[in-house]
Order: sequence, then C-alpha cells, then structure tokens
Amino acid sequence: MVLPVNQLVKQYITPTIARRNDSKVRVYAHEATELKISTLTREYSVHVEKEHFYEFDSSHVSVINASETVLVVSFPKDIPNYDAYMMIIPGIQHYKSYYNFTVPNEYTSYISVTYLVTNVKSRYDPLDGFKIDNQKLDMTKLFNKTINDYSFATFSQETKDGAHEIHHELDLKFGLWIYGERKFEGYGYPGGMAYISKS
Repeated sequence: MVLPVNQLVKQYITPTIARRNDSKVRVYAHEATELKISTLTREYSVHVEKEHFYEFDSSHVSVINASETVLVVSFPKDIPNYDAYMMIIPGIQHYKSYYNFTVPNEYTSYISVTYLVTNVKSRYDPLDGFKIDNQKLDMTKLFNKTINDYSFATFSQETKDGAHEIHHELDLKFGLWIYGERKFEGYGYPGGMAYISKS
C-alpha cells in the first residue's frame, strides 16, 4: 500500500520493531521540503529537493516533522535467517482509536503501536488504556522522545494469528502496525488508517 499524494501529511512517528533494533527510514518529498528529524540520540534538520528522498538510520523511535507533506517508509534491517521488508508509515493525522486486523498464520508476529501525548505533565499514563480483544496489553519496552511538551511514544508486543481488535479506553488515537517473520521471510503493514478529507 502506497498512500496517494492527497493523503500525505507532515508529522510522523516511526514504530519500534520487535527483534530488529535498527531500521532504514526513507522520506519521499513530492515538493521541496525542510525535515526536522528527532531520533533517540540526535535532532537535526535537512533540506530535501522536489521529487527526491532522504534516508536515515532509526533505532526504536524517530519523529519526523516536514514543512510540506511527505511519504515515509521504513525498512527494518536484516537479522540472521530473516529478510528485511518494507512498511508504509501513516502519519499522526491518520491515527484511529480502534482497529480491527488479521494476523497471518505460520509466522511469529507482532504489533507495534505509536501515539502522541500532548501534555507530558499529566498524571494519566496512556499505556493503561490499551486493550486487545478486551484484554489489557502486556507490552514490552516503551520507547519515547519528548520534544517541548509533547511525548512521542512506541511499543511492541507479540501477537497470535487470526482476527483481533485493539482500542484505547479513552479513545486516544494511535498508529498500529502488524508484522512478522519466519525463516528467510518477513512481512509488515499498517493496521489501518483514517483517511483525511481535504478541500
């Protein structure tokens, strides 16, 4: 799935990928744009010419802010006996508060979630509100990047094959990715997205 130009946005969070600490992230610009990129270890800006791309290495989480709309793609890197694969990264404006999704069988599969907290001083922890199939998530390590009063966060969890539903109790909007691997194979895709109405 590649998003049409009228669905591209300016702000993205890349998800952490279970078992693969590093990913190559590629940002495609259909118009000249300024990118502000924040990873766990650095923050910097870069100019991208019209119809060109910029790529960088990301470990667990990165935040991308663009002056013009862009397309973001992640390539989790190879690990022994498992291939790399490509995942489209929907932007923060595409997030939903619930998803129905299906996980293929005969793979070791995972979900990753990204979300934005706009008031990091709040006592409420959004992690408490995630449920999959009406069961509270037992999640692995959380990675987050705080910029000003905004916290951009991501976590992953192993999941079983079959049909599932995930939501947040307080309707927090979040991004979802489903991915997995078996020997010499890998797959990954967004769990869904809210399409943007543009006039």
